[in-house]
Amino acid sequence: MSSPAATAESGKLLKFSTEINMAAHWEQHTEHLADLLHKYYPDMEVGAFWSQGEHFFAISAGSADAFKTYAGTLTRANLPQTTDLVPIAELENSYITGLFFSNQSLGALFIKTKTEMAQEQLQTLAHVLQTHVSMARQVTQLTSEVEKRTSTDKLTGLWNRMYFNERFREECERLIRSQETGTVALMGLDDLGALSRVIGTDEYHTLLAKVGATLRRAVRQTDWVVYWDGSEILFYFPFTKQEALLEVLNRVANQLLEIHPLLSPTIGMCSTMETSSPRALIQLAARRLELSRKDGRKRMICYASQNEGLQFWQAPEERTK
Repeated sequence: MSSPAATAESGKLLKFSTEINMAAHWEQHTEHLADLLHKYYPDMEVGAFWSQGEHFFAISAGSADAFKTYAGTLTRANLPQTTDLVPIAELENSYITGLFFSNQSLGALFIKTKTEMAQEQLQTLAHVLQTHVSMARQVTQLTSEVEKRTSTDKLTGLWNRMYFNERFREECERLIRSQETGTVALMGLDDLGALSRVIGTDEYHTLLAKVGATLRRAVRQTDWVVYWDGSEILFYFPFTKQEALLEVLNRVANQLLEIHPLLSPTIGMCSTMETSSPRALIQLAARRLELSRKDGRKRMICYASQNEGLQFWQAPEERTK
């Protein structure tokens, strides 16, 4: 026969489980989950680590302080491959367990509890959290994919400008809360307009489709690529600093030149560390694109270094010419 304490704990867990509602967006779901944790388990901290992008997401209010440093040591290679709770040796009263959806590893869940709780009850609670957190993540991604299909440019397959503007406002609000670093890059393909006037319409549309397909393959799934206007492409790279993108954008440029020798890009970049305003970020990237154009050299990237100020970077292939 169960003790009164065990019965009460089971009743609390049942109430917690039945009050969890699924939302279409990850942020909405986790805000709701954080409220329930505060209501039923105020001494518990819960956070998640996503293998895609390798970043930590706080669910309960104190989970960033409890787990973010430890999460920074994780990679896809050392994620737990079990749904059982595994004690974290470095952290007192803390556990890690895998997050899965249809046998696909999504990342890890962290749990820290200050009050004593039977291991069986804690494992059951962990399974409840695993199920809902994994499903919420997948629902958000599926919702995003549906939105993309109705919000992309027909010729390039890239996101259109209107859709990006709506989503980027939400992204900047999230960045303020999470204090993550991202980079906006505006790429000018200045000879693309000239090409449109000297080749046939069908050939030009085929060229745009190749450009779009190449850009989508060249970046990560978590990166955003937007058909900004007739000759400009906008990128947003979450969790990425500007300096880390110089070689990435150079590889993108090489792939574009393989499509057509006149697709030589010029780029302006800025960091979300410089401003958190969506409009200001895009305006700053646009101003640096113009500075790259005025420089006159080919395949130039203009960006700002935190220590050295405004910088101009040119592709190694062009420096030797």
